Amino acid sequence: MNTAYLKRKIIEFISLETNVLVLSLTGFLLNFAAQTFQPFTSLYLMWLGADISQVGLAFAFLSFAIALVTLPGGMIADRFGRKMLIVVGNFAGFLCYFLLALIGLWQLAVIILFIQSLMSTFYQPAYTAIIAESVPEEERGNAFGTFFFIVFIGYFVGPIVGGYIYSFGGFSTILYGAGFLGVCGSLIRLVWIRETFAAKRGRTVDAIRIERPLSRLPHLGRDLKFLTVVSSMVGFVYGVMFPYVPVFATEVLKISRFELGLMFSVSSFAQFMISLPAGKIIRKVGTRTLMILANIFSSALIIPWIYSPNIFFAIWIYTLTGVFTQLFTIANQTLTSNLTSIESRASTIGLITTLSGLVGAISPYLGGLIWTRINPQSVFFLVTAVGLLTSIPLIAIKERILIEKHTSSRLEAYHREEKHTKV
Repeated sequence: MNTAYLKRKIIEFISLETNVLVLSLTGFLLNFAAQTFQPFTSLYLMWLGADISQVGLAFAFLSFAIALVTLPGGMIADRFGRKMLIVVGNFAGFLCYFLLALIGLWQLAVIILFIQSLMSTFYQPAYTAIIAESVPEEERGNAFGTFFFIVFIGYFVGPIVGGYIYSFGGFSTILYGAGFLGVCGSLIRLVWIRETFAAKRGRTVDAIRIERPLSRLPHLGRDLKFLTVVSSMVGFVYGVMFPYVPVFATEVLKISRFELGLMFSVSSFAQFMISLPAGKIIRKVGTRTLMILANIFSSALIIPWIYSPNIFFAIWIYTLTGVFTQLFTIANQTLTSNLTSIESRASTIGLITTLSGLVGAISPYLGGLIWTRINPQSVFFLVTAVGLLTSIPLIAIKERILIEKHTSSRLEAYHREEKHTKV
């Protein structure tokens, strides 16, 4: 078979750009480490002595981390660049895992988790921006698909490993291991990630820093305003649902902790498998159309899940929900990148995430109130209702792409020039 033909077929699905591959492979390591613990966070807090309403209040408190730091994080990334923000956030976030292994009060654990959430959220706008800027505009779907494909290996392996380790080592062993792997992944990123911001602009970071004041807020046009409404509704849904899935599964569906880890892992494996063709699906049906369809199916499937008669049905439905959620996420990242320019991409992402975070911050506490004052099933009925309504502002968005002056060829030229200057 012709080598050039084979390469063309590969790049229809996979991005081979160095930055995308480095971020993806280290993302696998970091997410594997995080997923050995994160799916069990609510159970960890209850193990330390929190009740169900206190868990909901704790997750509401943690949700404010998103609202507090994504906007300043995006503005800093649009002034100082992407790389160091990502690396510092990774280091600081995973150092918190060592602290969580040492404490015995759920109130103190929530404070440390809040700091960890701040560090992990601070660099998220830079994360999306650096992937989008590492490839030409028409390859962004493939870049995000490649990233999520590799990263989700960690998502489906992590919960199984975490559930297994917990059975004989407890939460402390999980947390020490996650912290160690996270620090290792951060070091790799420090060495191998290349900055994209100044390179794509064709100027130095210092020149951009002088031109762009840190205090300038990005402007949200019509489509970005609708996308902010979508993000706010998705954040609300996520906040209501996420803290209570493991509790509902173990207390209502009577799923064991090993089966819970298995359910998370199988769902993540399916999300991993759908990530690679996601870019091609986006090119076939369109970004907005895929988001609408994926949103409808992922929202509707929640109801049969809460009435699962056995573990096999629960895993099957939860996995289908995860597949459609993953398609929505990749399409959302692509659409956001296409609707923003390089000069304000990270700031815009930060502003959207902040506004949606403020809305979503109340949802975990609201979920706890509904759980205790009505019944656990009502939490998930609310999730489905709000999720389906999210399709309305999506329909109003006009799909388009902002073409940038510089593509990845400029990135390569910039780094060759930078390397020559240092020599």
